[in-house]
Amino acid sequence: MSRYAAYTELSSDVSDPERIKLKDSLKANYELRISMQLRKEKSFSKYFLGTIGSVVSLTLLPIPYTQEFFLEVEVFDNQGRLAKTYSRSASTTKWVEVLLLPVYPFHTEKRKTEEIYVEFLHDVFRQIEADQILRGD
Repeated sequence: MSRYAAYTELSSDVSDPERIKLKDSLKANYELRISMQLRKEKSFSKYFLGTIGSVVSLTLLPIPYTQEFFLEVEVFDNQGRLAKTYSRSASTTKWVEVLLLPVYPFHTEKRKTEEIYVEFLHDVFRQIEADQILRGD
């Protein structure tokens, strides 16, 4: 790849004509377009009720909290046709220990989330390279 551009779509872009024009010009001027969507999901009801149960029981009944992570990647050619789709998913389980909250290292959850996203991206780009989609024929 000799040149590329990165564009992050914002929720306010719907009502911003300049951002829409920029997005359309980027789509028109490049051979390929890679669209990525990262998501993190968890059950609010289980998280909320589990936290209450864990706090009331002073962690005698710890509740696991599962978080799901998803990456969806779509590669389009310069005509806007979908060339290939890639998806990855992972999950983590977190246990809240109320009595250990004062000493628990809180950075581990953020670090694990970042590690998952980085591994997703590395894996998908390795697959894109193996599929030779970016070869520029």
